Amino acid sequence: MSRVINAFLIFWWIDGRGKKMFPLIGAMELLGIILFSLVIIFPLWKIFQKAGHSKWLSVLTVIPIVDLAVLYYVGLAKGPAGQK
Repeated sequence: MSRVINAFLIFWWIDGRGKKMFPLIGAMELLGIILFSLVIIFPLWKIFQKAGHSKWLSVLTVIPIVDLAVLYYVGLAKGPAGQK
């Protein structure tokens, strides 16, 4: 049972009275993550659209290892834009 309590305390800071203080990711950090993701997604959305690939591939670029696979796929694959 103590493992469950310790795991819970990792995700929430609790003061001496048992009151939840702040989650580990606060509102400002979450807003920063969302804004940074949009800064990455928007230009890639346009690039993939102009290259003839699916625009939704840009959403995958915010996932750490998947972004490399997507960029290799787009960079090395013969896409629809090159075909006549």
